[in-house]
Amino acid sequence: MSDDKNLSPFRIAVDELKIDYVMAPIDQEYSTFTGVGSSPLDFKSYDKDIPCQAACPAKTRVPHYIQALAEGDPDKAYRINQEDNVFSGVLGRVCSRPCEDACRHNWTDTQGPVHICHLKRAASDYKTNPPAPLPAWFGTSTKRVAVIGGGPSGLTAARELIRYGHEVTLFERDSMLGGMMAQGIPVFRLPRDIVDIEAKAIIDSGVKVEYNSTVDADKMQQLIDEYDAVLVAVGTTKAVNLKIPGHPENGHGISGLKFMYDYNMGNIGDMEGQDVIILGGGFTAVDCARSCARAASRLVGDKGSVKIVYRRTEGQMTGDADEIEEMRLENIEVFA
Repeated sequence: MSDDKNLSPFRIAVDELKIDYVMAPIDQEYSTFTGVGSSPLDFKSYDKDIPCQAACPAKTRVPHYIQALAEGDPDKAYRINQEDNVFSGVLGRVCSRPCEDACRHNWTDTQGPVHICHLKRAASDYKTNPPAPLPAWFGTSTKRVAVIGGGPSGLTAARELIRYGHEVTLFERDSMLGGMMAQGIPVFRLPRDIVDIEAKAIIDSGVKVEYNSTVDADKMQQLIDEYDAVLVAVGTTKAVNLKIPGHPENGHGISGLKFMYDYNMGNIGDMEGQDVIILGGGFTAVDCARSCARAASRLVGDKGSVKIVYRRTEGQMTGDADEIEEMRLENIEVFA
């Protein structure tokens, strides 16, 4: 019998009898029990065990970065997020949080899900070093790729292409990078310095950028002739035509995307004394309403008003619940 007093009576008995207990494999769950699982069956089991990660479009390793935070290492937590979802500080503020809807705590905890998105923001806010370029996966390929558009899609593609060893030149029509992150989301929701430092980490990896570069048909043909590949990542810059009287496409009003672009670029004209009516109940509608209210003295003055008109109920608005509450505090009326 073992002399180790720290061993449990059960373990001592097992040692004395020299019985080896080996857990039987669960063949219906995994294809392999050592190394990395690679079959659809492995992924299915993994997704079932970690539903928050499965629900994330980027498959962010949620448990890993939360563990890093719990261990007091926000820099490691940020790097995990940077690898998986590229713009970690941005998503920590504006993500729609599908991971939280799938969180297992929704099944077992009356307090709701883990605040995964807020923890992502905590990793970004408390890291001690600025974002740095990620290491390359392969050496130089000698291939040249042109990426059209400096928004989240174009920047992400440029980062990954660089890591594969290709030479990348990014063509952006404006004087700044970020696309909708910088031009479609109000600054009080997403500080511009967050966008800038995360974009800089990508550019510093070796991406060449040509600002104020509009790509027309002639320029496109030139790029096709000059580069090995051309990626068009121009984003969702055209508003949907609602086909109703008063819609911008019919010569009246202004689209939400156009308003937010003008607002963020400082191009809003005089709206003194005007009443603003915003159609819709999604993120863009709430952003437009709050932007008007935040700058009420400049946009509509004391005699103007800001109202949201929505065809469903307020409970069905797709804007974030926290933002809808902020909208109430800013005295924005909702007619649903």
